Amino acid sequence: KSLDMTEQQESDIDAENVAAEDQKTGSIHRDIYDLGQNISGMLQFDVKGKKVLARCDFNVPLKDGEITNDKRIVAALPTIKYLMEHGAKVILCSHLGRPKGEYKPEFSLAPVAKRLSEYLGVEVKLAEDAEVVGPNAKAMAAELKDGEVMLLENVRYRAEETKNEEN
Repeated sequence: KSLDMTEQQESDIDAENVAAEDQKTGSIHRDIYDLGQNISGMLQFDVKGKKVLARCDFNVPLKDGEITNDKRIVAALPTIKYLMEHGAKVILCSHLGRPKGEYKPEFSLAPVAKRLSEYLGVEVKLAEDAEVVGPNAKAMAAELKDGEVMLLENVRYRAEETKNEEN
């Protein structure tokens, strides 16, 4: 075991490889776990003017369409604010509940978009597409300005999100 790399060493090597590839291509690829757990890890990237897709854990409890506990939303705020303040075009996505691959209004992320808007002090638009990345989402993403935030609809509306697929 002493010859094996620690998980941290493996993670550091992976991060270096991704960073090198990002620098070559001008892309930003980051695991939301890394970003959410360590904002200082984002400091090495210039996000100004770039679209950044951040998968968050907004699987919050709802009662009659109202959020009863928003601690998961609050936990994501530092990352979202950092991206906004540094001029990223922020595209958020998450799942909520178990709609089993089909559109069900009771699993919409609309209450999350509303709560995010309240906390961030800006409108967080929800791309209301039953297929998640449909015409509304594409149009909204194309029109995002630096520092703006949008939220995709529940990714579990897509069957692929809950199935084990080889592709």
